[in-house]
Amino acid sequence: TEELTFEVCVKKKDATVKSDSKFTGSRTQGAIKKPTSDVEQLPNDSNDENAKKELFDDIKKHWARTQIEYLANKGVISGVGNNLFEPDANITRAQVVKMVVKSANGVAENDEIPFKDISVDDWCYPYVAVAYHMGLVNGQSAETFGAENEITRQELAVIIYRAIDNKQIKTEKQQSEFTDMAEIEAYAREAVEYLSAIGII
Repeated sequence: TEELTFEVCVKKKDATVKSDSKFTGSRTQGAIKKPTSDVEQLPNDSNDENAKKELFDDIKKHWARTQIEYLANKGVISGVGNNLFEPDANITRAQVVKMVVKSANGVAENDEIPFKDISVDDWCYPYVAVAYHMGLVNGQSAETFGAENEITRQELAVIIYRAIDNKQIKTEKQQSEFTDMAEIEAYAREAVEYLSAIGII
């Protein structure tokens, strides 16, 4: 398990409200705090100042070391304890939502979500609430989010695509050349094509 080192604050229903490995965390009443800076571009080489500090023992020769250390230094991701990151482990829907919300400086003024499988005391509740009200995620059904379910590549593509769209930084897309496009569900095809065209996937 992993302890969050910050608080994400949301407005409760009785306040002013507008109307897809478990951790622990804290949440308090009030507005979700928005960082002042915009999303920064990830580094492309190991010379980046934010990627020089060695944080995890198990990524020293990993192909994603630079990006992992950069995001860890920014507080977007963290390890699993004992100086380990487990870079090749699968990731859950809730973990992805946390990273995307923190990366996108997510803000919302409503903590209500329709998902019955997430408790208000769960570490991921505030992140899911923000992502849901930003339009970044939907549930796996009307009342189920599936926080601890492993995320699929197409689900991840859709979340990233929506986050980019939310930031209004999309560029002209091109047709993807994937030979298995027919296997990608219709809801995710536009996202996959766009992210492939701009080199994210």
